[in-house]
Amino acid sequence: MFKKLFGAGKPEPLQTRLDPRFTDGSLSEFFIKVSAAKIDGVMGDWGDLKPAGTVIAVTAFGDLFVTDADGNVAMLDTIEGKLNPVAESPEQLLALLEDEQKQDELLLAGFVLGARSDGKTLGEGECYDFTPPPILGGPMTPENFEVTDFVVKMSIAGQIFVQVKDLPPGTKIGEIKITD
Repeated sequence: MFKKLFGAGKPEPLQTRLDPRFTDGSLSEFFIKVSAAKIDGVMGDWGDLKPAGTVIAVTAFGDLFVTDADGNVAMLDTIEGKLNPVAESPEQLLALLEDEQKQDELLLAGFVLGARSDGKTLGEGECYDFTPPPILGGPMTPENFEVTDFVVKMSIAGQIFVQVKDLPPGTKIGEIKITD
C-alpha cells in the first residue's frame, strides 16, 4: 500500500484535482483552494520529498492530501517534512475527519479556529505558517504563526526540508539557504 506515493519504481508526476468535498463541504474552513499551477510551481523545491499522485486537498496550513492510482491517501506534512499515509480512500479520509481529534491532528483545527476568531482570516492564495518553523526550533503556539502566501510558504518549507532531512534529531542547524 502507498508504494506509488512513496516513489517505488518510477514516480508518477504530481497532478492536482481538488476534491470539492473538502473545499466546499462542511470542513471547508480547514481547507484552501490553490491552483494546480501554483502547487506544481513550488513542488520542485521539495526535491525527492515531492510526492507522486494527485493532490485532492490543501489544508489551511498548506499540507497536501495526495492520492495514488489506487486511491490511497497520504498527507505531505509541511511541519515535519514527511509524507504520512492517512486513509485508504478520500471517502475514508472524510469519515476520519468527522472526528474532532482527527481534525486537530491532521488539520490543526484548533489553531485554525483560534486564528479566525482572532481575526487572522485567509485571503485567496494564502495559508497559515509557523514562523520560525518548528523544524528550526519555532514553537507550535498560536503566537508563532501568521497568514502568508501559499507559494512562499511551500517554497521555503521545501527548501528547508531538503537541507535538513538527513540530519540526526537534535542537530544544531547553523545555516539554511533559501533561494527565489
